[in-house]
Amino acid sequence: MLVVGAGTARAALAAPPPELEHPEQSASGALLVRFVGSPVQARHELELRAESSDTALQRYDGPGPSAYLSGLEVGAYSLRARVHDETGWSEWSAPSALRVEAPSHARVWASLVVGASTFLATLGLIVFGVRRTRSRELGLQSGDDAA
Repeated sequence: MLVVGAGTARAALAAPPPELEHPEQSASGALLVRFVGSPVQARHELELRAESSDTALQRYDGPGPSAYLSGLEVGAYSLRARVHDETGWSEWSAPSALRVEAPSHARVWASLVVGASTFLATLGLIVFGVRRTRSRELGLQSGDDAA
């Protein structure tokens, strides 16, 4: 595209590629990617490539300052993005590394113990409350019979 102004013609340059801001690793397979340095409502395209594959997967194409990725399997990935403005698409950003790791066994067991303890404590409180309520009701009924 050529832009003509003040008697000179020059090539219009597309916007610079956005910088990517995201965690370096994820244990859940989900992450938020922010596009830094481009207009908030600009259209962005985010490309994800598994380290073990030559095929890039387009994971996001749309407006906004960020994209949420989920469902990533354990492995190493690279991300890159570009932005679209009135002059066209920018160049792709430099690849950014991401590693998805499985949660540690200790973390899984700790979560299980906390969840089971919470369940048992809640169940205990419910049973205690029901028994207490019944004993009060029985006490009131026996007091009515005595009168």
